[in-house]
Amino acid sequence: MRLKDLLEKWAAQADVEQSTVKWLLIIVNRFETFLRREASVADFLDELINNWTTAMLATESLSRRTVHRYRGGLLILWHFAIEENLIDRPPCRLRRIKLPKLIPSAWEQSEAAKLLPQAAKLHGGYGGAIKKSDYWAALILAIWDSGLRLGDCLRLKWTDFNPSGAGCIEQKKTGWPKPWLFFRVLATLV
Repeated sequence: MRLKDLLEKWAAQADVEQSTVKWLLIIVNRFETFLRREASVADFLDELINNWTTAMLATESLSRRTVHRYRGGLLILWHFAIEENLIDRPPCRLRRIKLPKLIPSAWEQSEAAKLLPQAAKLHGGYGGAIKKSDYWAALILAIWDSGLRLGDCLRLKWTDFNPSGAGCIEQKKTGWPKPWLFFRVLATLV
């Protein structure tokens, strides 16, 4: 069975977003480019996958993390082929791709403070009622004070706030609860 057909079959059974299917198709296309032919389930061989990942690390300008994700995407299809009884050999000797440790960095308070004068220079408004300068200043302060990601901060509604300015939101990226407290934003609104 061709890998693209396997992907179609997997997508029909899996409860995933279309973007995930497109991502896996990109991976299959990259694998086929490496093979210089159409890929099939018979190509699920440890040595072949190891050669593919080694070649990507050596010849392409991809990060180790990206190559690791590509390999993981191909493994999704490999495991599905086993579940469908299309092949019976599981991945056994795939080389690990060592990933660099990510060290989170945050802006210094002085760096974040440089954004506020820039926000004050903005002209115009949103819907006529909210000045752009006020919107962006409030958003910068809210993100800085709360530690929320931009998307989570933008999802907040008035009903999420309690009288003290604190609350808790489920992070969209991780699904974990994130307590927060706005100090300066609340002070400017009161």
